Amino acid sequence: MKPLYFTLFCLLFNFYCFANPEGQIIQLNWDTHYQVNAQETAYAYAHVPTSDGGQIWVGKTNSKGAGKTDGWIYKTDQRGTVVWERTIGGIEDDVLQDIVPTDDGGFLLSGSTNSKGNGSFDVWLLKVNIQGVLQWHRTHGTKNSEQGGRIVQNSNGEYLMAATRQYGNQVMTQTEETYVVKHFIWLLKFDKQGNLLLDERVPVNEHLAITDLHQTQEGGYILSAISNTKGTANAENALILKTDAQGMVAWKRWIGNAAVSDMIHSILPMNNNTYILAGHASNKHNPADVNGWVLMLDGMGNIIWQKLYGTIGHGLEAFHKIERTRDHHLLLSGQSYQDGIMGNQEWIVKTNYNGDILWQNDLSQPITSELNK
Repeated sequence: MKPLYFTLFCLLFNFYCFANPEGQIIQLNWDTHYQVNAQETAYAYAHVPTSDGGQIWVGKTNSKGAGKTDGWIYKTDQRGTVVWERTIGGIEDDVLQDIVPTDDGGFLLSGSTNSKGNGSFDVWLLKVNIQGVLQWHRTHGTKNSEQGGRIVQNSNGEYLMAATRQYGNQVMTQTEETYVVKHFIWLLKFDKQGNLLLDERVPVNEHLAITDLHQTQEGGYILSAISNTKGTANAENALILKTDAQGMVAWKRWIGNAAVSDMIHSILPMNNNTYILAGHASNKHNPADVNGWVLMLDGMGNIIWQKLYGTIGHGLEAFHKIERTRDHHLLLSGQSYQDGIMGNQEWIVKTNYNGDILWQNDLSQPITSELNK
C-alpha cells in the first residue's frame, strides 16, 4: 500500500503568460508548486484550457494509484487550485502524455502503458468525460517497446497520434551474434470511437521522443522529434517530419549541429506555408553554452532564418513553447539560468515574425544573434 503522505512536485504553469487559441495574451499572477516528500514525485506534461478559465492537465504520478507510476489527470481552477484529480493505470508503469478536447465535451488522451497491451510499453489511447472519468481505452503495440506521443484532431474530426516504435532482433554474422534495434516514428490515425484508420511507420536512425505535432494547411502533418542523425553519442538533434494527409512522408530534415545537442520543442505553422520553430541550440565549441533557438522553415523544410537568444557565449536558456499573439507577433516561453540565481527562471520573450525582440521578462541584457550554421 502506498503511504498516506506523498510528494507532489509539479509546476502547474511553466510560464507566466500564454496565448489562447484566439491569440490573446493571458496574464497569470500565480505560479503554484507542491512539495512534500522527495521520495515520491509527479509530473505534468500537457494541458488544455477549460471554459471556466481553468486547466486540465495530464502526466504521471507514483504518489497514488494502482501501480509503480500511473497516468494522472487533474483539473485546476483559475488560481491553480486542484479541483479534482484521478489516476488511471495498472500494476506496472503508465503515463499520460497529451490531451485534446473532443466534440462531446470530454477529452482524448495519449500515453504509454506497461500494465496493459501486448508487450513491454504499448501506445495508449484513452477517452475521458469532462470530469476525467475513463469511458474507454485502447492499446496498440507488439512485444517490443512502443511509446505514445503527441495527438491532434484534424479538420475531419479524426485524431492523429505521433508515437514511437522499436523493433529488435538477433542478427548473425560469421563471427558474432548481435541484437539490432530499429527505430520508427509511428503515425496512428483514429476515428472518434478509437478505431484505427491509419498505421504508418517512418524509420529513423535513433529516436528518443516526439516533441510537437500539428496539422498543416494542406491537410498533412508536421512534427518535431529528438533524434540522433547517425547514432552519434550525446548529440541529439531536431528531426522535423512533414507528411501528406495519408501519413506518407513528404520530407524529413535533421537540423542542428551533429556534434552537440540541438532540440526543437514547439512548432507554429504560419499562413504562408512556412513554419516557425522554437527550442534550444548548443555551442559546438562549448556544449555547456546553451541558448534559446528560433528558426523559420519554408514549405520544403529549408531554413529561411535562425537566431539565438539569451546570454550568448555563456548562457543556459531554452524555449519550450511558441504561440501567435492577437497583435500578430510571437510569444516564446521557456527557462533561463543565470549565475548567482538559484534554479531556473521563467523566461518570456515577445518577437515579431522576423524574430526581432520586442520585450522579455527575465534577462537583463536582451541579446539576439543571427546564425549561420
